[in-house]
Amino acid sequence: MKPLPITKSLLGELAQLTAKYLTIAIEMKHYQRAYLAGGGHEYVTILKNLRTQSDRKRKLYQLKQTNYIVTQKRGNRLIISLTNKGQRAALLYALRQAPRFPRGYSTLVIFDIPETARLARRTLRQFLKQGEFKQLQKSVWIVNRDVVSVVGNFLRELKLTNWVQVFRAEIEKP
Repeated sequence: MKPLPITKSLLGELAQLTAKYLTIAIEMKHYQRAYLAGGGHEYVTILKNLRTQSDRKRKLYQLKQTNYIVTQKRGNRLIISLTNKGQRAALLYALRQAPRFPRGYSTLVIFDIPETARLARRTLRQFLKQGEFKQLQKSVWIVNRDVVSVVGNFLRELKLTNWVQVFRAEIEKP
């Protein structure tokens, strides 16, 4: 392999130094008091780590307060588990973040849930609406995202697989 010319290697080193000092300059703006107190870059790095830890603790507390997670302490370990509400929120997030299908393809959900399971039907419809599905007929819903597995997980969780069919469909306009 041929070595880089001296000018290119100098430019590369200069770019690295510029990025490093630009980062420090931005930190100095945000952590001006810490720098002025004589803490320096190492002190600011410690402060940033503490802030990150504090943010994580605050977010965990918020998730616990809103009943998305439950926590248990076992020895020095903290065990975090999703509640049913948290699992549904995670599934909805997965629905909304799923990749879009190419034009002409969709996920199709068709269901026929008996009247005795009215609550399950209402829950499924609410889930589909929140997942940005569009209603074609009373019990036929469609979305232009690849969410067959996500919907399948939801159906297994609610034990609705006997009454609901999920398809990857090619839609042809007449």
